[in-house]
Amino acid sequence: LYYQLAQLCMIRYDARSINGGGQWDDLDRVEDYAEKAIELDPDDARFYVIYGHGVGLKAMHGGKIKMYSRAKKTKSRYESAAAMDPGNIESRTSLIEYHMQAPGIAGGNKDEARRLAGVVAKIDSAAGFNAWKTVYLYDENYDSLESRIRQVIEAHPDEKQGYAELARLCERRQDLGCARENYDKVLAIDPEDVQPYWYLHRIYAAEGRTDKTLETLDLAIVRQPTEAYVYRWKADFYRGREEWREAVSWYTRSLEIDPGYARSLYWMGVSYLESGRDLDLATECFDGYLEARLNVWWPEPALAHCQLAKIYAKQGDKKGAKREVKAAKKLNAGNDEVKRTAKALHIR
Repeated sequence: LYYQLAQLCMIRYDARSINGGGQWDDLDRVEDYAEKAIELDPDDARFYVIYGHGVGLKAMHGGKIKMYSRAKKTKSRYESAAAMDPGNIESRTSLIEYHMQAPGIAGGNKDEARRLAGVVAKIDSAAGFNAWKTVYLYDENYDSLESRIRQVIEAHPDEKQGYAELARLCERRQDLGCARENYDKVLAIDPEDVQPYWYLHRIYAAEGRTDKTLETLDLAIVRQPTEAYVYRWKADFYRGREEWREAVSWYTRSLEIDPGYARSLYWMGVSYLESGRDLDLATECFDGYLEARLNVWWPEPALAHCQLAKIYAKQGDKKGAKREVKAAKKLNAGNDEVKRTAKALHIR
């Protein structure tokens, strides 16, 4: 139970960090719960790994005074887990991340990371690929990563994963033609996989090919007509172009399929607010989001309170705006958008 509590606190920290507001007390709790788990059962490698994650994030985002001692403690916990359970892959992949990121004075060693990647590959080929991928991405050694990916494709030419990895590498290299080609190969293998359409529409949008962008989004809808998120993709596209009426129309279609779909509620509220069309409907959207967002980590609830504060400020309701800013701060005071909203509205 302590281990599960540590995991939940780590998830909450990660979710808050998406918006720039991961909170230190979450990491304190990770460390505290992990220590209690280890005290009760000192032979479970998982407890040392989660402990390492918590203290490692403290090392990365805390002050310099304690940075090196925390970094060394992180490494020690991962090494303990790896020695305790040779089959625990996460401990070794965490060590690979550590050695690639940490400076030598804190025990970082890229040669050791490469050695560990080889060890992981012997235990599990898929995990080994991801381990080497980590090494190559930190080194920005894209040629070696491409070579590994092509080995996967050669060994499994009828499986989509290798082509998807190559497409993402091509995107990283800004080789959009290569990315398109390989996403098309993924779709040829699995026509029902709609995720490539998400990447493809972003590529076409970046190239300024609006017709092709919309065609790709429509194909996703044809493939998954009963999924609310594909309609949201199209709505998001129009929102990005500030075509508010079209955006609202597609968010509405998304919500017809899933009335409690929190992301569509949130972004439809933003569309109403930014367009100035109907602040009352915007309020309804954000209120609905706050009721429906139980399984949504992003946008996080603090942001909805920020949007409500902006609405009340526009309506001249200073007390309402202050109330919403306080609610946002209570949820995540470290969030960048919360800080900006409070500053813009002159609310402490």
